[in-house]
Amino acid sequence: MITRKMEWQQVSVDVSRYAIDLVSQLFVDAGCSGSEIEDRGDKASVIGYLGDSPSFEEQFRQLRRALIRASSEVGGIKVDSLLHAPVKTDDWAESWKDHFHPVDIGTRLRVQPSWAPLGPANAERIILKIDPGMAFGTGHHVTTQYCLELLERHVVPGQSLLDVGTGTGILALAAHYLGAYPVTALDNDPLATEAAVDNIRRNSNAVVSREIDGDASFCVLLGDFSDILSEQFHLIVANLTSTEILRLTHHLGRLRESGRLRESGRLRESGRLLIPGGYFIGSGVSAENWPAIRDTVVEAGLIMAEVLGGPNGCSKDEEEWVAFAAHLPARE
Repeated sequence: MITRKMEWQQVSVDVSRYAIDLVSQLFVDAGCSGSEIEDRGDKASVIGYLGDSPSFEEQFRQLRRALIRASSEVGGIKVDSLLHAPVKTDDWAESWKDHFHPVDIGTRLRVQPSWAPLGPANAERIILKIDPGMAFGTGHHVTTQYCLELLERHVVPGQSLLDVGTGTGILALAAHYLGAYPVTALDNDPLATEAAVDNIRRNSNAVVSREIDGDASFCVLLGDFSDILSEQFHLIVANLTSTEILRLTHHLGRLRESGRLRESGRLRESGRLLIPGGYFIGSGVSAENWPAIRDTVVEAGLIMAEVLGGPNGCSKDEEEWVAFAAHLPARE
């Protein structure tokens, strides 16, 4: 259970759509715990949360300086609109309940608020009871839904999975119930890892470890994927920003050496997270950034297996976001 009581500052800035990913990453770099996008057509607001601690004013100043630099380079950022306002943790966590309702995703999954009564039984649906608390991942955003749909099609029972940026643990939980084993859930936000552990225990009696443990069904880790480059997984799923997807891609297929991509050798290499023959599921990519992401994934030696959203989307939200599954060929 999350017992930490803390006050937060909500930080927001108005941006053009093409600058959303960049500004979201700048918020993360400044220390924001969680972020969201308020869409208003051609314009949007990026909203993040910083702890209301003695370091807040300095973090806010650093964020403003970073936004000014980015605005001078790429435009699309209304720096004068940067604001902050206090928000209490309890208010933030409770406000999710007003917008969080059961939702069926794909052909096998149903995401259910943990506090809501269960609807009519459906033997064909796996029910995931989620309490988001302070973390991202309720199943209502199209980027999460894309990941869940792709997991349905690409999880192989008995094969290992890494969920990068686990948030509430929703993707890790879905993978577990679809048969992945073991499942490692990773996040750099301690509130997210606590929420993930809570949701796993709410849904399952499986063993949960807080460190790499081959005997545990779940490993929930606090940190960055760069902390576990000695590990390898059959399937990796990441619902992140385009910038973070690019970072992760460099550790999936061909490995970097002296700034260049090089072919992997015949032995298992430290630094490549994806096992040859495995799949990478990426989401959170804006349609504007998709060509660069696609090219980088292919350059790393992966083969695109499936793409959702973008020009193929059936709604405005689906057209604005892209998710994909890419395959790393097994060695001959």
